[in-house]
Amino acid sequence: MDWKQYQNEIGEFFRGLGCDAEVEAKVVGVRAEHKIDVWVRFKKFGLETRAVELKYALHDLYPSEQTSPHSWTSRPRPDVDGSAVTRTIGKLAMLEYGFDRVRLKKPPYPVKFDDTGQRKVVVDTLDEFVVQASEVISDAESTLNSQNVQQSK
Repeated sequence: MDWKQYQNEIGEFFRGLGCDAEVEAKVVGVRAEHKIDVWVRFKKFGLETRAVELKYALHDLYPSEQTSPHSWTSRPRPDVDGSAVTRTIGKLAMLEYGFDRVRLKKPPYPVKFDDTGQRKVVVDTLDEFVVQASEVISDAESTLNSQNVQQSK
């Protein structure tokens, strides 16, 4: 594979993740114009970061306390639907595995569990993964928001 083909493949990879990618872009710097092999701008920046933030926010609904020198216990806060939070954390964990497989370019890409919680839902393309990942993240945001509303009552 020559360098030009490599640049184009890298551009396609990032486009598949929902980014804008321009091969051999011209960028104006302070002193000159520069030619960049592959210039990437994130249209859907932060899908993976948002998933991690949500996972931690959901875990925060389960405060932990040390019960002995080497033991901790976690319980959901009052008015938190522990089952809904646990299911959502599980979906985000599956999505995290999907992000790992995307980085490794190893389809199929898992995105969540089915409604029974017994089977993985997988997709074969990066475009499908971005769409499905966005839905999982949106659902997780809804779950978190509903738990925070319950807590503020």
